[in-house]
Amino acid sequence: MKIKLGKLPSNAIVRMTIILPDALKGQLDRYAKLHSETWNQSVSSAQIAVHILAQFLATDRAFRQSERSTLIDR
Repeated sequence: MKIKLGKLPSNAIVRMTIILPDALKGQLDRYAKLHSETWNQSVSSAQIAVHILAQFLATDRAFRQSERSTLIDR
């Protein structure tokens, strides 16, 4: 099976406290389980959330354009 998020790099874990709806937490738990099974790499939903957010930001075209614009304006 090919899932969107690839194998995770071994980076330090960043701790952040967020409030999620139960349904979203359940989805993150299920995605972390699928990711763990797919890549044979044990990850928690908290660990995977960081990478999902990073991937989302990296693939948001408008956000990337805004970031480039901000860098030029500096």
